[in-house]
Amino acid sequence: MELTEAGKLIEPYFRSIELNMSWAKESISKTKKGDFGVLRVGITPIVAPTILPDVYLWFRSRFKNVQLQFLDGLLSNITPLLKSAKMDYAIALLMDGWHWDKGQIIVKELFKVSHSFVARADHPIFNNHNPLESISNYDWLITVESFDEANNFVDNCIHSQGIAKPRSIVLVDTFNCYTMMNNTNCIAIIPSYLFQTVPGFEKMRVIELNPFKADFVLPNPYRLK
Repeated sequence: MELTEAGKLIEPYFRSIELNMSWAKESISKTKKGDFGVLRVGITPIVAPTILPDVYLWFRSRFKNVQLQFLDGLLSNITPLLKSAKMDYAIALLMDGWHWDKGQIIVKELFKVSHSFVARADHPIFNNHNPLESISNYDWLITVESFDEANNFVDNCIHSQGIAKPRSIVLVDTFNCYTMMNNTNCIAIIPSYLFQTVPGFEKMRVIELNPFKADFVLPNPYRLK
């Protein structure tokens, strides 16, 4: 026996119901204890190397018996996990144009993040007296889950300000972004805070583009009123 196409579409929702029923039974059996259960949290790479240890210590001082699971907070990971109830909540970086099922996922803006064009310190672009003219000749690394999101980001935040689109966009996660920046001439568009705090990234250098600002804030339509 195998599922029909319709069955395959609704299977994740039934898996979610089954999982939630299991958690509900576990919760009911432990309600008298108050400090129980499992908390599954998606963490963006921006937060993980900075405040996560302090938040963990604060949480553990209050809840000594709750089991914790920290998961990769990239959008490509959190979206299906949140929808299938395999993740309780996530702190993630949202790009303009990200669409979500408002019936299943609630979004609240916590903070804004500045992005920069960044390359390794000895990148040839730093030998150019006007990097603005040559930056589009290199591949751009972007840490999102789809090319639609990457293109929306480039159009809304960069191309709209007069910078030509790159010859190619490469989608990467944080680890591969660092590897590619160190070993190729690719240029990354990453949160400024990331390359200033994550080990290894501090060796990178911001590409100054006059009159274009090196740092730019993502447009964010997800503010809750």
